Amino acid sequence: RAKRVASHSANARPAILPGQTLPDHFLDGSGDTLVGMAGLMPIYCQVGFPAPGTGRQRAALLSHDFMSQQLPHVLQDTSVSRDCKRQILNSYLDGLAEIQGRCEDTPRPSYCADVISGTTTAVRDLFSAFAGSGRLGGLDGHGDEVAACVAASHDPAAALRDIQMSLSLVGRCVQLSYPPGESRVISGDGSDSPTRIEQRYRLTRTGASSYKVEFNLHFTPEEQRAAIETRVRGCLTTSNAALHGENGRTLEMVLNTTDTDIPQKNITVMSSTEHRSNSGEWNPSINCNTITHEMLHLTGLVDEYQEQADGVIYNASTGESRHVSNFGAGAGSGETFLLAQSCRAIGPSNSIMSHQDDAFNEVNNRRRASLLFNGQFDAITQPGCEKNRRYYRCAGYAYQTSANNMGAGCEAGRPESGCSGAAWLQGGDH
Repeated sequence: RAKRVASHSANARPAILPGQTLPDHFLDGSGDTLVGMAGLMPIYCQVGFPAPGTGRQRAALLSHDFMSQQLPHVLQDTSVSRDCKRQILNSYLDGLAEIQGRCEDTPRPSYCADVISGTTTAVRDLFSAFAGSGRLGGLDGHGDEVAACVAASHDPAAALRDIQMSLSLVGRCVQLSYPPGESRVISGDGSDSPTRIEQRYRLTRTGASSYKVEFNLHFTPEEQRAAIETRVRGCLTTSNAALHGENGRTLEMVLNTTDTDIPQKNITVMSSTEHRSNSGEWNPSINCNTITHEMLHLTGLVDEYQEQADGVIYNASTGESRHVSNFGAGAGSGETFLLAQSCRAIGPSNSIMSHQDDAFNEVNNRRRASLLFNGQFDAITQPGCEKNRRYYRCAGYAYQTSANNMGAGCEAGRPESGCSGAAWLQGGDH
């Protein structure tokens, strides 16, 4: 993985490194107390947690004092929702990975020698606080071993991301039984999805090796609804003939606009034929290849192509930048077009989520039997399962933009290899 180039502020030493003890009077004059911050945890679940490594409040939350003394009380509080406790766990692991990841920056921050010891202490505190909560799965009671693994890793940020992935999947694996033909509604926004994009479908196992995925799409404007629904149903007749997994497994996609148990997705049919379709806004001339691609997004599959249109035109002389969606047209002398979503794992061109036209051509010319790679098929039909780990780890960065491209930065701990070409789409947990 390429080293990240850090800004001066990013290299500044955090007020308190993870797992350290707070100095005396650390919070004096801030109006905060550890007990008070514990009471704010449910609010953080609604509005977001303070950014890792910034400010005294966030530093205090990552301290040994708070994690060992106050966090257990938060987790024992029955008024704090199960979902909020999941968010707290995820936020801590996210913060630890980001601070650890700064030690891959260029230049390397001087405080990095102290980071790993503090991180391992914080991991022990975190696992101790969450013990018996049901959030740690098979890792419950193994905080010392997990902390030791992080400390021994050549890439501690990646190790923390692996732990984060394992814990995010606890209790979420959907494996439908047959008979009698079990169904499950799969619904969540980007914060609650293993691939960080929304999921809106009902999954049914219709046979020993066959599955049905139902979508409830609500199109506007009203006067276009009947025509676009007819187009979608006709398209799915074609697509369904080529949605296969290994060992003879098949998938059928169905448009079902009458069953309110299926989570609804609102889609606007735009007026301009120049509009670039996405999962919530369709070009009025959208073709079957693109319809299939956009509907598969609602199962949690991410884009896999290298973004070419969206980005920022940056002027190094003036420091000014402007967002464009026109392939960088209009960039003047001394200006550079920086692509958005540059952290994305790129799939092969014959993947339906990379270049849908190429994928259909491959199937139509019998060079491939299926529009889906096996890892994509598994992610749809067995969502939230450990067997999808490799796909989830690579897919999770699809909509992040690097700091060098004027974005917030690729999260620390991205996989160093295995997230290019077809490898990460083949399925498996490695």
